[in-house]
Amino acid sequence: MIVELSVAIIAIAFAALAVYLITLIQKVKGTLTQTENTLQDVQKQADHVMKESEILLQKVNAITNDVNEKIHSVDGLVNSVKHVSEAVSEATASFKEASATVSNTVKSNVRQAVHKRGSAIGDTIKWAQHTLDLWAIWKNKRTESDEPKRNLK
Repeated sequence: MIVELSVAIIAIAFAALAVYLITLIQKVKGTLTQTENTLQDVQKQADHVMKESEILLQKVNAITNDVNEKIHSVDGLVNSVKHVSEAVSEATASFKEASATVSNTVKSNVRQAVHKRGSAIGDTIKWAQHTLDLWAIWKNKRTESDEPKRNLK
């Protein structure tokens, strides 16, 4: 009887173990199914992101090429402006030199003229001063002669 009871307990334990394992295997199968679905969704999303990344990379490359072309075209303009600036600087320097030369020549000629005609210039200045003095005297006399006429009115 003990052997029969032991065999019955072992049979019940084995049946319980089998039921537990079947339940566990079904849960693992469900988890694996969910994992597979998730991986498929991730794969789809990764493919979509990859396509968008490729498109974005192509656009970035196109913009980079466009910017490079514009930079190269501006380089020519910058070089032209540099050359114009150098030409203007050279012209300014030449103009300064010419101006200094003309100024020095005029000063030299004026000095020579003053030196040669110094007495004539002095005489002219004296005559101009005498003329101004005479004019002032004439003006004063005229003003004095006009005052009695004003008083009569």
